[in-house]
Amino acid sequence: MAAAAGASSAEKPSVLVLGGMGMIGRNLVKYLVDNKLAGFVRVVDKRVARFADMSADHQAAMDGTDEVPVETMQLDLATEDGAEAAFLTEDDTPMDIVFNLAAETASGRDAARYAQGAEVARLAAKAAVASGAKRFVHVSTAAVYKANKTPANESGPIAPWTKVAEAALAAEEAVRAVADLPLVIARPSTVYGPGDERGLMPRCVCALAYVGGTEPMKFLWDGSLRLDTVHAFDVCRGLWHMAARATPAAGEGAPVYNLSSPEATDQAAIAAVLKEVFSIETGFHGSVVSNIARVRMDDAVADANDSHMAPWLAALKAAGIRHSPLSPFIHKELLFANHLAVDGSRIEKELGFKYRVPALGAPAVKDMVARAVAQGIFPAAAQGHDLGLGANPAK
Repeated sequence: MAAAAGASSAEKPSVLVLGGMGMIGRNLVKYLVDNKLAGFVRVVDKRVARFADMSADHQAAMDGTDEVPVETMQLDLATEDGAEAAFLTEDDTPMDIVFNLAAETASGRDAARYAQGAEVARLAAKAAVASGAKRFVHVSTAAVYKANKTPANESGPIAPWTKVAEAALAAEEAVRAVADLPLVIARPSTVYGPGDERGLMPRCVCALAYVGGTEPMKFLWDGSLRLDTVHAFDVCRGLWHMAARATPAAGEGAPVYNLSSPEATDQAAIAAVLKEVFSIETGFHGSVVSNIARVRMDDAVADANDSHMAPWLAALKAAGIRHSPLSPFIHKELLFANHLAVDGSRIEKELGFKYRVPALGAPAVKDMVARAVAQGIFPAAAQGHDLGLGANPAK
């Protein structure tokens, strides 16, 4: 139990990060520590750092500094006792800012796993109100919007098209139902960057199968399919901006802010980046072949995942990597012709936020993969061809 909750002697806020061992959470903690934004940070998750496949710099952030102490707690936030314990302090001083990142973000889980997300959100929100927290920033997803090539703003039609997004919408509704919660809601598009496992990283893993060969890596549909993205650094900056500048409100009055890079990302942009990063050829199956695949999507996805898994496992074995959280597996619900087009400008117009990574580009993806190579969870070579992204750790 921390004694250092509430504002520090320097009047910096205390921060509670729920679900803080996840991809966004670990980047957020590092951002808070590096920029000395908090007087105290508490990270709560069902996992502990040593089993969360942390990079060295993310682990260092979890250890905190003299200026920004960080406490990590392993709790089950799906129970009332666990949620309440996350907010307890020795002097009963409330946490100033709460970031709720506790959610299931993997595709293909069972219904009960997704349903738990709304209960976790509800319990956390109730505990926040009871403890007197001043800000509750709830992180959802922009995939709650109806699939449309026209970018969705915060008042756009809601029609989630993945199980993860359905669960995220249920969690939004759960926190809105908690009276007196000082709520702000964030809806990021596809997040990529350090620690990525489920954003763009699966496509990077798939790309390994084509390194050194002549067969192009082909995407379903065509290059115009929108899959908007936002870098983790901008997500962390945006969340802090919301906590510091947005006016929170309970219920339906809670402000909502999308987070998505100003420049659109489509499949053509992703293909171009993968071509540059991995020195492979890319292409598209087009509507005829893709529509045939859509009719038998289960078989098509199984075939594609099988064809990518074998080279991935071979590359891991050649590199001496025995464990990696990464996989080429892409769930079928992510492969239909559903646009993820997101307008992330409201936070700029209303809160004065500026995106630092305005577009998806090869340098940021190279950095993401190079970090995974250095961490020893992504092979430095494939099919005998060095990727030029650094070396795996010595065994």
